[in-house]
Amino acid sequence: MASVLPASAAALLGPEGPFAKHRPGFRVREGQRRMAAAVEAAIAEGHHLLVEAGTGIGKTFAYLVPAVLSGRRVVISTATRALQDQLFHRDLPAVCEILGVDPRAALLKGRGNYLCHHRFERLLARGVRSRDDAERLERLDGWRWETPGGDLAECDFLPEDWVLRRAVTSTAENCLGQRCLRWERCLVERARSRALQARIVVVNHDLLLADLRLREEGFGCLLAPPEVVIVDEAHALADKAFASLGTQLSSGQLRELLRDLEAATDLAGRADLRASLEPDAAALEAALDAALRALAAAGEGRLEGERLAQEPGVAAALLALGGALGGLADAIGRLGAGDAEFERLGERAAELGRQLEDWRRAAESSRLAPGEPAEATCAWGESAEQGFRLCLAPLEVGERLARWREALRAPWIFTSATLSVGGSFAPMRRALGLLEDVVCELVPSAFDYPALARLFVPQGFPDPGDRVRHRRAFLALARRLIAAARGRAFLLFTSHEALREAARSLASESAAGRFPWPLLVQGERSHQALLREFRDCGNAVLLGTASFWEGVDVVGPALSLVVIDKLPFAAPADPLRRARTLRIRERGGDPFLELDLPEAVLALKQGAGRLIRSESDRGLLVITDPRLHTAGYRRAFLDSLPPMGGVDSEEEALEFLRAL
Repeated sequence: MASVLPASAAALLGPEGPFAKHRPGFRVREGQRRMAAAVEAAIAEGHHLLVEAGTGIGKTFAYLVPAVLSGRRVVISTATRALQDQLFHRDLPAVCEILGVDPRAALLKGRGNYLCHHRFERLLARGVRSRDDAERLERLDGWRWETPGGDLAECDFLPEDWVLRRAVTSTAENCLGQRCLRWERCLVERARSRALQARIVVVNHDLLLADLRLREEGFGCLLAPPEVVIVDEAHALADKAFASLGTQLSSGQLRELLRDLEAATDLAGRADLRASLEPDAAALEAALDAALRALAAAGEGRLEGERLAQEPGVAAALLALGGALGGLADAIGRLGAGDAEFERLGERAAELGRQLEDWRRAAESSRLAPGEPAEATCAWGESAEQGFRLCLAPLEVGERLARWREALRAPWIFTSATLSVGGSFAPMRRALGLLEDVVCELVPSAFDYPALARLFVPQGFPDPGDRVRHRRAFLALARRLIAAARGRAFLLFTSHEALREAARSLASESAAGRFPWPLLVQGERSHQALLREFRDCGNAVLLGTASFWEGVDVVGPALSLVVIDKLPFAAPADPLRRARTLRIRERGGDPFLELDLPEAVLALKQGAGRLIRSESDRGLLVITDPRLHTAGYRRAFLDSLPPMGGVDSEEEALEFLRAL
């Protein structure tokens, strides 16, 4: 198609624009045009924009059209790889075709998505036992010389949960960098080179934050300096920033170091080197096993670093682990000098030792002394039967995000379907550090919710604090609702424990023939496989926790019922949340109003958003939490939900479902 005449983004998306004329099924939406005008103004005037785009307005086109037409270097960040692929391979090409432009776009993901020639060849040399894996490696061997991008997402013959994926990709820890003999053919570097030359680059939040952090630390950058930054699914950015600015040291990383060391010595074919390094490797393995036992004895789940540091067994085990890492790093440095593979292994051991020492110091120090600097950290440990993680995270990220934005001197556009709480953007502005001038727009959904959906909050339901009675009542009601809907339901839980209990109960009924609908449970298969089967079955019941509360699209009659067990307040026992709560209190704030309530409201909006995904969808949202009738804060939740019609009784709810 020839390039369109210059016009405003709103006009291009209007009834006389090229989208209405040339894109089959395109519907003119006033909300979309309003958002496009706001994005266009933000880019032209150089101000930040925070825009909540209700479901169905077409927010992707609303920011893509002004971005493509701006002629500026634009970075678009999404929350997940799946959204990246959809944006780059479907939405952006569609916009460019209609507008008749070629903006030189590139897709850039984290290095774990690209095949690493060096690690792939090392795996080939060692061999695999599985015939299926051997066939996959053979196909990969041909693909890697022909692929234009090197992204393993191109390989439909690889399962999503393929166990050898980490063995054929690199991490920041194990990459040899320019010392690698395959550097000139590195698929990660090729992808980064394409991104540096592109005008529109599609990344994810993790990569965007990594680039900003590298810039601040003076270690270069992953992206060319953007002139516009668009953050889609912006409600997830602050949580991603906590992870990006923190560190994690896990038993899995230490095991992988030992495996890579064993593989390197095997491939080197030097028995003398193996014999020389074996005592230090054995010492690290023994220290790791001792740390596993000590942390398991301290308790399962998340435990505060201060408590762990005061456990004599844990403190001694971690001190010994640090010593073993240092000993292995020194030995590799002496014996492997001049060999890039061994030099990198030595650097990894040393870096893991430094991370462990940083964690120990943070855990042993006073976590929140008065007058402490703004970027104080929280240390905690996570212990389970299969391993442990030692984590450090900042208590606040807003100030750092604000500094990064200021350094770039570019307009930022933040958008999502869930950014406001009761119509207010204040909590999200605080979380993102958007205390400077920012334009806020709330664009309501294009859907006629009163005609399409109903909300049922049953009266007299047991309090969620009485877990046994509440879960029993939840399951009893869910069974009756599912029967009326003939399956076609999401049951969304706020905890894995509640999900497992419900799954066991419904599975036993299914085995006895009393639950005739296909039962799909999070964790039994990959996320995408479960969604595919749910859509294909047409009458399935899916049980999920946090990852199914957002980013999930099921359009059509396969989903007509969403049942949420309770309001999604975060667990107060979480060490990082306790530390952040104390931090807010110290500066005179109210943790419930600043942290707990806004996060829970936004999470509930995400969960409720699974129900209606198109103009033809109809369904019932059920929330079995009596606090929506009794709590003083109930209006914050109810006023943030889509304007559905109300259902006053269970019988009315059942009749509505039967009528569907």
